[in-house]
Amino acid sequence: MRLISAIFLCIMAGYNLYSQPVKVMLVTGGHSFDTVHFLSLFDSMEGIEYSHFNQPEANSLLVKGIAADFDVVVFYDMWKTISDPEKKAYLKLTVEGKPILFLHHSLVSYQHRPEFEKLTGGR
Repeated sequence: MRLISAIFLCIMAGYNLYSQPVKVMLVTGGHSFDTVHFLSLFDSMEGIEYSHFNQPEANSLLVKGIAADFDVVVFYDMWKTISDPEKKAYLKLTVEGKPILFLHHSLVSYQHRPEFEKLTGGR
């Protein structure tokens, strides 16, 4: 009976996990883009709940640990400057295993930082 109860609890925990919306921290800034259409893409996705942050505020919030409130961080920014605390915050995301997605322009952020190229997996 204990085994059946344990299996049932695991199944219910898994069900609850997948029934929750995916919380996305969406980061933009540093280049112009069609904001309305870009955000409507995220609005149209079922099961996605996002909060939009612009640079440089987004980096400041990453330092404060806001990424812990999200399931994934999506970058669509093109930012040039990064402080030492901000660099540590980016690396902390990887150490914690936080899923990070870098879209298009974000690959050319922080071009003077070779470690960022390793983080994004591109340039």
